[in-house]
Amino acid sequence: MAMSGCGRGMMRVADLHRAAMALADRATIETIRWNRETALALYQEAFVLARQAAVEADGAGLGEPTVSILCRSAAMLALNAQDVRE
Repeated sequence: MAMSGCGRGMMRVADLHRAAMALADRATIETIRWNRETALALYQEAFVLARQAAVEADGAGLGEPTVSILCRSAAMLALNAQDVRE
């Protein structure tokens, strides 16, 4: 059975979000280890994926509260990456 476009979109968004959260977890560990530069780089990578997940969720019409939750997640990662303009 073929998956609908929305179903594929949701899977892609979920995959992006999971990858972003895995990077954020690694960044937290690096922060605890006082590896600040490594942590910032990981948070930045996580932010890029989280932002992409939010944009794709909106484009796929996944609706609320999914899009808002993903946007908030991306915003927190941007702050952790010290990228306050995003």
